[in-house]
Amino acid sequence: MASLSDDDGWVDFDFNENTDELSDLFDATALGSNYAVNEQDYRWWVVHEFERRGWRVEAVYLGNPMRHDEKYLLINQGFA
Repeated sequence: MASLSDDDGWVDFDFNENTDELSDLFDATALGSNYAVNEQDYRWWVVHEFERRGWRVEAVYLGNPMRHDEKYLLINQGFA
């Protein structure tokens, strides 16, 4: 089975926690985009790779991302 990359170090990282649970927070940009591997989208691969290594993953959908112009305005206002 294919993996997200040739270097799976991103999923083997030691979190220094005494837990086998994590939350995957993702927005609409992670759905339906299969540029990374094949017919599976990015969200599926992230969850799959962690579960394959024994993690319990809670996938949390955050909805649509903020529009770029709104985000930049908010950031700029924060620095004003």
